[in-house]
Amino acid sequence: MENTALWYRRFGPPEEVLELETEEIDGPGAGQVRVRMACAPINPSDLIPITGAYRHRVRPPCVAGYEGVGVVTHADGAARGLIGTRVLPLRGAGTWQQFVDVESGWIVPVPDEIDGGTAGRAYINPLAALLMLKRWNPVGRRVLLTGAGSCCAGLLAQWALAAGA
Repeated sequence: MENTALWYRRFGPPEEVLELETEEIDGPGAGQVRVRMACAPINPSDLIPITGAYRHRVRPPCVAGYEGVGVVTHADGAARGLIGTRVLPLRGAGTWQQFVDVESGWIVPVPDEIDGGTAGRAYINPLAALLMLKRWNPVGRRVLLTGAGSCCAGLLAQWALAAGA
């Protein structure tokens, strides 16, 4: 089976180091499911590691991308029931590729009522917003957002208001 992916084999500006590559892949490993990606966003958390800013935890060669949504195409054992399910493949080997193999325990099913664009961005920014509100309780406070055009700021604003800000 062929897989096409955006790889970076060295650090640098994304437009200079990202390369589209196609290669043959084997089946997923034991305990893994294969997800055919449908949507994978581009945001700063995807681009910053490519530049080398996180050299202490990221080492090329890597497939880029941390978020996205897709459909399970292959699974064994207890995860077999996930075949055909739309999921978030968390902590896989990069989401900017056709197929992502990921440990079955890191699959999050996505309800049908959530559109693909929203689901594809449902991991990093929403968790960052929730953690901020958990750490700094907004009840009875004013919340100032300086990056209000971002997805994270939009979620933070809505949730802060709902929590009593």
